[in-house]
Formats: sequence, C-alpha cells, structure tokens
Amino acid sequence: MLLLPFVRHKFISVSLLKITNKKQEIMTKLNFMKSVVLLFAVLAFSGCEENGPIQFIAVDEFEITLPISGAKNELSFDYTSPAESSIDISELLGEASSFVELYVEELTVTLEDYSGNKIALDLEVSALGLPFDYNHSLELTSGIATSIDLKNTLDLLLFLSSTSIPVTVKGESSGILADDNFTLKLKLKIKGIVEM
Repeated sequence: MLLLPFVRHKFISVSLLKITNKKQEIMTKLNFMKSVVLLFAVLAFSGCEENGPIQFIAVDEFEITLPISGAKNELSFDYTSPAESSIDISELLGEASSFVELYVEELTVTLEDYSGNKIALDLEVSALGLPFDYNHSLELTSGIATSIDLKNTLDLLLFLSSTSIPVTVKGESSGILADDNFTLKLKLKIKGIVEM
C-alpha cells in the first residue's frame, strides 16, 4: 500500500517530464521555422533595388464595336475607329506612372446585326497600325464570338503616343456581302507591365 502512492507520484513526474520535453521540442521547431522564414524574406528582398520603381502586371479586357456600313454588294471593307471610340487604356495604367510593356494577349471577334447567317473572309485586325499575327481566314457566324489564336504579340508601347489605341479592321469576303449595315465587336485582353 505504501508503494502505490510512490509509483503514482513517479508516473506523474515522468509524464510531466515527457510533456516538458515535447514542449521544448515544439518550441525548437517553431524557432527554426521562424529563422527559415526570416532568412527567406531577407534573400527575397535582397535583390530589390533600394528606392527603385515598383513594377506590377495589370490585365484588363476592352470591348470595342466597329460599325461597318456601305458594304452591301461589296467584297471588302476597311474601318478604323475614331479617337473618341478607340480603346482607352488609362484605366489599365491606374495609379501607376507609366507603362514598361504593353501587349494584346487575346482577341475575340463577334459578328452582329448581319442579315445573313455567316461571312467567310480574310480579316486583318490592327492596333496602332500594327496587324496582329494570326491565321486571317475566318468564318464569322452572326452572334457567336470567335476566339482568334494570336501567334505572337508586339509590344504596343513602342508605337503608343497616348492612352488611346485605335483599332482597324480590314475584311475581304469570299463572296458578296449581304448587309449594308453590320458591326464587328472586338474584345481585346490587354496586359501591361506598369511601374510606380
């Protein structure tokens, strides 16, 4: 009977010792993890220039509707957006001071208000007078968006003189156009690297 309290006391002491050791082990691991995170932060920010400009990527989609009129019984059309209805990229710039690079990543064309069902044509789309590189032979179906696979993109910044980007469409149909008044709706996904 006297032995039982002693064993019990020894068992509690050993349990407390194990808990204390476990706690020290956890604290050691936690301190190690803090050191690793601090080291990572120091290495990550050591490559940053002191007082240099901050650069970040801004991406947005812009829609522009281009009215094509007077094309009935014609085989081709050519339209450039006027300044007031061109793409305004000032929102993409936001609070940043300037662009470093500016590209069109994606292009989608939708034929709207066309009296026929579809148009098979060679369509050239240009921004700032620079034609996009893609397979120009398209078949546009009225009301259905056609995504265009751009092969490569040019840095539009080299040709940009304001925050307005005029867009030009030139189309040459394989047959006579059946409508005198239709629209081409373009959606451009534009990516800019801007700096503050």
